[in-house]
Amino acid sequence: MLPAEQAKGIDTALHDALLEGLPHRQAVLSTLAGDTPARRLYNRKGRVLLAADVQFPGTDRNYVLLGRKLEQAD
Repeated sequence: MLPAEQAKGIDTALHDALLEGLPHRQAVLSTLAGDTPARRLYNRKGRVLLAADVQFPGTDRNYVLLGRKLEQAD
């Protein structure tokens, strides 16, 4: 996200909208390792570290895997 667009709540709204109403019990994602705005958002949204120092083919950057339990619709 461009710096001028940060701190407007767009990232939080998008995160929540993507997860709303999913029929799954958990959600998993990857993000760059380190203290980044995305990582801080995911931490605020209840994500927990599942795996550190993950590397994907084609890049030498380190990533982490984060997970979160989702609320189930009855």
